[in-house]
Amino acid sequence: MIDSLRQCKTINEMIEVIRSFYKSYDNNNYIPGIYKEGSLLASSDKFADYYAKLIIRPINHKLTNSWSKTNLEGIFVDGSSEIEESAFIYNVITYKRFYKNEIYTLNPALSDSNIYIYEKIQDNKNVCNLVFFDSNFSTHEWPILIAENNDDNNILLLKKSLSDYIYTNPHSYPQYKLSVEFEYRDKSYIISETQDVISDNYYIYNTTAKDRTNLVGTIDLDFVLPNLNDLDIMVNSIDGSFRKINESNWNDDTDAGLIVFDKKCLTELKKRYIFVEYHMIDLFNQESSLVDILRNKVVFWEGEFNHLPYDTKKSLEKYNVRKPSVDIISKPMFEWQLKANINYDKYEYPYQKMSKYLYENYFDILPELKCNLDLPNNKDEFLERISNVLKILNMNLDDIKKDELGYTTIQKIINTKYLSTKKELMELYDYFSNSIMEVVSND
Repeated sequence: MIDSLRQCKTINEMIEVIRSFYKSYDNNNYIPGIYKEGSLLASSDKFADYYAKLIIRPINHKLTNSWSKTNLEGIFVDGSSEIEESAFIYNVITYKRFYKNEIYTLNPALSDSNIYIYEKIQDNKNVCNLVFFDSNFSTHEWPILIAENNDDNNILLLKKSLSDYIYTNPHSYPQYKLSVEFEYRDKSYIISETQDVISDNYYIYNTTAKDRTNLVGTIDLDFVLPNLNDLDIMVNSIDGSFRKINESNWNDDTDAGLIVFDKKCLTELKKRYIFVEYHMIDLFNQESSLVDILRNKVVFWEGEFNHLPYDTKKSLEKYNVRKPSVDIISKPMFEWQLKANINYDKYEYPYQKMSKYLYENYFDILPELKCNLDLPNNKDEFLERISNVLKILNMNLDDIKKDELGYTTIQKIINTKYLSTKKELMELYDYFSNSIMEVVSND
């Protein structure tokens, strides 16, 4: 954002840059509720910072100033029963206390009366674990707030959570506009304008001086909910038939099906998920879905797939194997899900047995480390998996030493003294996993 603002010659151009930033999310179900960039003190950030937060304000409220709500301030109560709700301006995101920490949450004034919004057990450090339930969506639950990249520089907000206030029919009451309140300070770029810039849908307070640009503003934004198109996904039914996805199938009890994707889809999925044994864990909310990773395929049960966020499912459409497929369920998955065999793990590879152990005993740590435990494709992935496992178990590589050749080969790879093939890495990963399981089973 800062680089784009520095290309502007006027404040009006800056207004359009900021609006364009939010407009780029029109086809997304999320929009930045809080956005931060840069540091006025750090030379690495070119001595500039930009901060923005969303508010909603009544449609009949005329802009007479900027930052009408203090940052992250919740609802206000002035003791009067005569002030109507339509007079209130709300910060969309506020703070709440959670075990001595302050975490982001949706303003309670916007969520407490919404029957589609509820709070789940808190399991992360940045944002409140609020979800939106709507049977009209192609999933049961959507996280309302997402800390992108697990930090608080960009807190994404589910647009649907504001639809009762903004995206309503003309006869509903009260109605609000969505606006962004921002502050932009820059010591390296000084805009020539020094006056305030005001209209019906923006108010920019300008205190720019000779040593810095200093703008504080409120800008009205368009509120656009994307159209949710039906999924174009083909399914292999257990009975051998081939059909289009049934988006109403949530549990596979009556109409079980398997959805096959090209393994290239893992590149897309690993932006948001980690893979541990037969589980795909959402880094945003720690929800777990079953998945079967085969030699060149990734396979979901239809009921599990339907619970994934709509954006995730749409991103996978292009990888869908759109023809009847064979050999699309592994032996352990078959024993576990179709034969209810609780000893299915005896059919698993060593790395899967290790993954199962870590999933069952260290589930809370895996998302923090973004710890994928599927087969590595290259040296970096191999070393990353080994490092994470040893860190989780508080072990050293020497603790698993039993096979001199396997141990020394891993040491050579670590010290870049041996160039291994992909097949060798997979074999060594199984050796490492098997050794780990021998250590933990003897403890």
